[in-house]
Amino acid sequence: MKRLSIAKPLAFVLPALLALSACSSVPTAADVSNFFDVGFGKKSAGLDKVDDLLDRIERVHVEAELSQEASTAAMQALGTICDPEFHGEALEAYEEFVKTIDDSEKQADKLRKSIGPMKKTAESVFAAWASDLEGFGSAEMRQRSQARLEQTRQRYVAISTSVDPALWAYDALNNDLRDHALFLSHDFNSGSIADLGSEVESLNRDAEGLSKRLDKCLDAAEDYIRSSALRGQLQGQSEDEDSAEDSSER
Repeated sequence: MKRLSIAKPLAFVLPALLALSACSSVPTAADVSNFFDVGFGKKSAGLDKVDDLLDRIERVHVEAELSQEASTAAMQALGTICDPEFHGEALEAYEEFVKTIDDSEKQADKLRKSIGPMKKTAESVFAAWASDLEGFGSAEMRQRSQARLEQTRQRYVAISTSVDPALWAYDALNNDLRDHALFLSHDFNSGSIADLGSEVESLNRDAEGLSKRLDKCLDAAEDYIRSSALRGQLQGQSEDEDSAEDSSER
């Protein structure tokens, strides 16, 4: 994510520095740096938290997308060894199936570990935002900020309420895949594959359900990022999209 610097209002800074110089020596670079740290630290910290939450949500988005890919790979490997027309090397195919399960379980753990930091950061961001509402002198501005807070909170809730069920479904699918691998580790032949026919069909339905849950989480994360990114962070992306649209119209 592109980082932004917050512009300092020179109309306010210069008079303060002149007053400082009248009382002592000419201000040094360190004096100027300290002035900015004290005068703007609190306000920039708020934007830092907002940007941090965006980073956390982007991480959840990435891990959810990778989870979709990993679970699909595991299901494809299962489909390969359970295909009635399979004529490959059985041991190699089975080992590949086990490897995809290992990878899928590791990816589920990465998704799980990305959720906690996102929730913790979101709690801090929204609590600070709600507290700062009392600082408005204008009732109209306070109401406007409160409306924006609720809209942003709803977009975040759409992520948090979709990612947890997706993770639960992902864990359940991985557990079932692991059971299939254990079953086949002692009995991998045409008869055992035939016995698993209905189980594989059920797993395919579960995998489709997981994919839909992850899609819902991805859509919610993308909606939050588009609506809440700091000024300029999506500018490059918008320009790329505009260029693509212009090229397609030619």
